[in-house]
Amino acid sequence: SGSKIVLDRVAHDFGEIPKSGGVVQTTFEIRNAGVETLEIGELSTSCGCTSAEISKKSIKSNDVATLTVYFDPDFHDEPLDQITRTVFIPTNDINMSEAEVKITVNILEDK
Repeated sequence: SGSKIVLDRVAHDFGEIPKSGGVVQTTFEIRNAGVETLEIGELSTSCGCTSAEISKKSIKSNDVATLTVYFDPDFHDEPLDQITRTVFIPTNDINMSEAEVKITVNILEDK
């Protein structure tokens, strides 16, 4: 019973990106494997350099929504190295009231 959030994956590695290369993005698929509508709350991230949006906040049973995560390598003086940022996804799934996806990037100094 209830809603059940299922993510197609919980991490994405952008690999090496140039600091001045502009915003990069990736998508995750969020599926509701439960019987009741999955409600997604206000998304938040661990850092202002990372933002996220979801295609719909209410996901019916067996339906899918797309979570798009954006990372701006030039948002502030990021450490030049591998960093991980987290997106927090509040849900009404009683077994996972807050899902998380992580992105990893390796920022390269501009030549």
